[in-house]
Amino acid sequence: MTGPDTIRTRLSAVLAAVLPVSGAEPDPGTPFTEAGLDSARAVRLVLGVEREFGVEFPDDLLDHHTFRDLGTLTRAVASLLGHSSLRLATLEAAADAVLRLGARLPARALVRTWPLPLDCGADTIEAGVRAHAERIAAATEPLGGARLLAHPSPGDELLAPHLSFAGVFRSHVPGRDAPRSGQAARGVARVLAGRRGAVADYYHRRHRLDTDRPVDVLFTALVPDVAMHGTGYAWGDHALVTCYDSPLAIRANDPLRFAAGRRPDRAGFPELIRRCLFGVCDALERPVDVEFVLTRDETLYVTQIRRMSEAHAKNWAQVPASAWEQARRHAPASNTVGGTGVRAGWAVDLRARRPGDDDAGDAARVWIVNHRDGGPGTSAIEFLRHADAAGWSDLTLVVDHGPSRIDDHRQYLTAEDPAVSFLAHAVDVPGGLDRAQVKITGDGLSAAVEPVRAGHRPARRA
Repeated sequence: MTGPDTIRTRLSAVLAAVLPVSGAEPDPGTPFTEAGLDSARAVRLVLGVEREFGVEFPDDLLDHHTFRDLGTLTRAVASLLGHSSLRLATLEAAADAVLRLGARLPARALVRTWPLPLDCGADTIEAGVRAHAERIAAATEPLGGARLLAHPSPGDELLAPHLSFAGVFRSHVPGRDAPRSGQAARGVARVLAGRRGAVADYYHRRHRLDTDRPVDVLFTALVPDVAMHGTGYAWGDHALVTCYDSPLAIRANDPLRFAAGRRPDRAGFPELIRRCLFGVCDALERPVDVEFVLTRDETLYVTQIRRMSEAHAKNWAQVPASAWEQARRHAPASNTVGGTGVRAGWAVDLRARRPGDDDAGDAARVWIVNHRDGGPGTSAIEFLRHADAAGWSDLTLVVDHGPSRIDDHRQYLTAEDPAVSFLAHAVDVPGGLDRAQVKITGDGLSAAVEPVRAGHRPARRA
């Protein structure tokens, strides 16, 4: 297996033979020039990397951007080796764990996409899909007449393991009446459009990611005759499993309640799911996000395996055992990662307004925003854009999801934002909190927000 960690280790050995400074593996963001790279050593570095990995750098990669630091060089080598092959190889051990435990994987096929400019629009994407229509059809032909689900197979999530990239990549589920001949092409177009969309643009700029956004499209056959859908998240000794009786219930985040008299009569089903989760988690040594379906003949299919980010590993490790137990009992429909402990401060409630000139970004403020865009208020994404432009940092942020459960993956954008030091995802946050002093109590999986004192307007920050 040639994953990004292995690539970095092997590159470090090449660097040690070329650069005058040796010792521990260099930080991925430290410029090689600070370690003594000059033009003569740069030539030796190129030749050494090509020998080590059996690759040849094309002319468009032979520039200072590729050889700026260990991170950029790792991404370039991974791209030459085939980023989707890396991703699939990394998941192979997890897939083996699933199969050993008695579950199945749906039939799948990979469509390798073609380079696109980062600023291309829908017309360019559609033209590229038409130009590669025969290749797309040939790649998905082994899946027969099954309906196809298109998933992004991104290289970025391996090249930047500290980020999850969930919510940035757009999958595509075809309609029931969609012609089979057009499902694959439509899926490729939707995945590529998501990689060039506004949220992806913001995500890469916010995290200073210097990549060409490599992505291929992984197609899986839609499993027929499904009785139950589900999601599971695991880390260490803990697993959260949520089940739904229909795709509509997933979108509404209305999980089945395994209370007395409502538990599905499928012997060992919840335990099998948990064994699969722990098997995948052990194989990848990272928090995992697994999606699954159970057919009416009680066959379990694992339909998605994703490594979650290092942010999840760090935050979930702080979640107390009591919170995990309560979450398991109440079957939460969320894999949010929030702050643990207590924070207090003066609230700036932006749920019904936009940030004003007298709003200031500092640690004494508790910012309260909406989860979704639209309406007169400020959404989490809109607030982060504003904070980015204003240069704010060390932010305490409360995201109010309203009366419903958390129902999409945008929470990852806030959980991993470099300016957010404490995050609380909550439902039914009380109103009337603007300029009130509030207290937030979070256990990492849920949060409560309550007023402490009302009616004071903090002084404007200079």
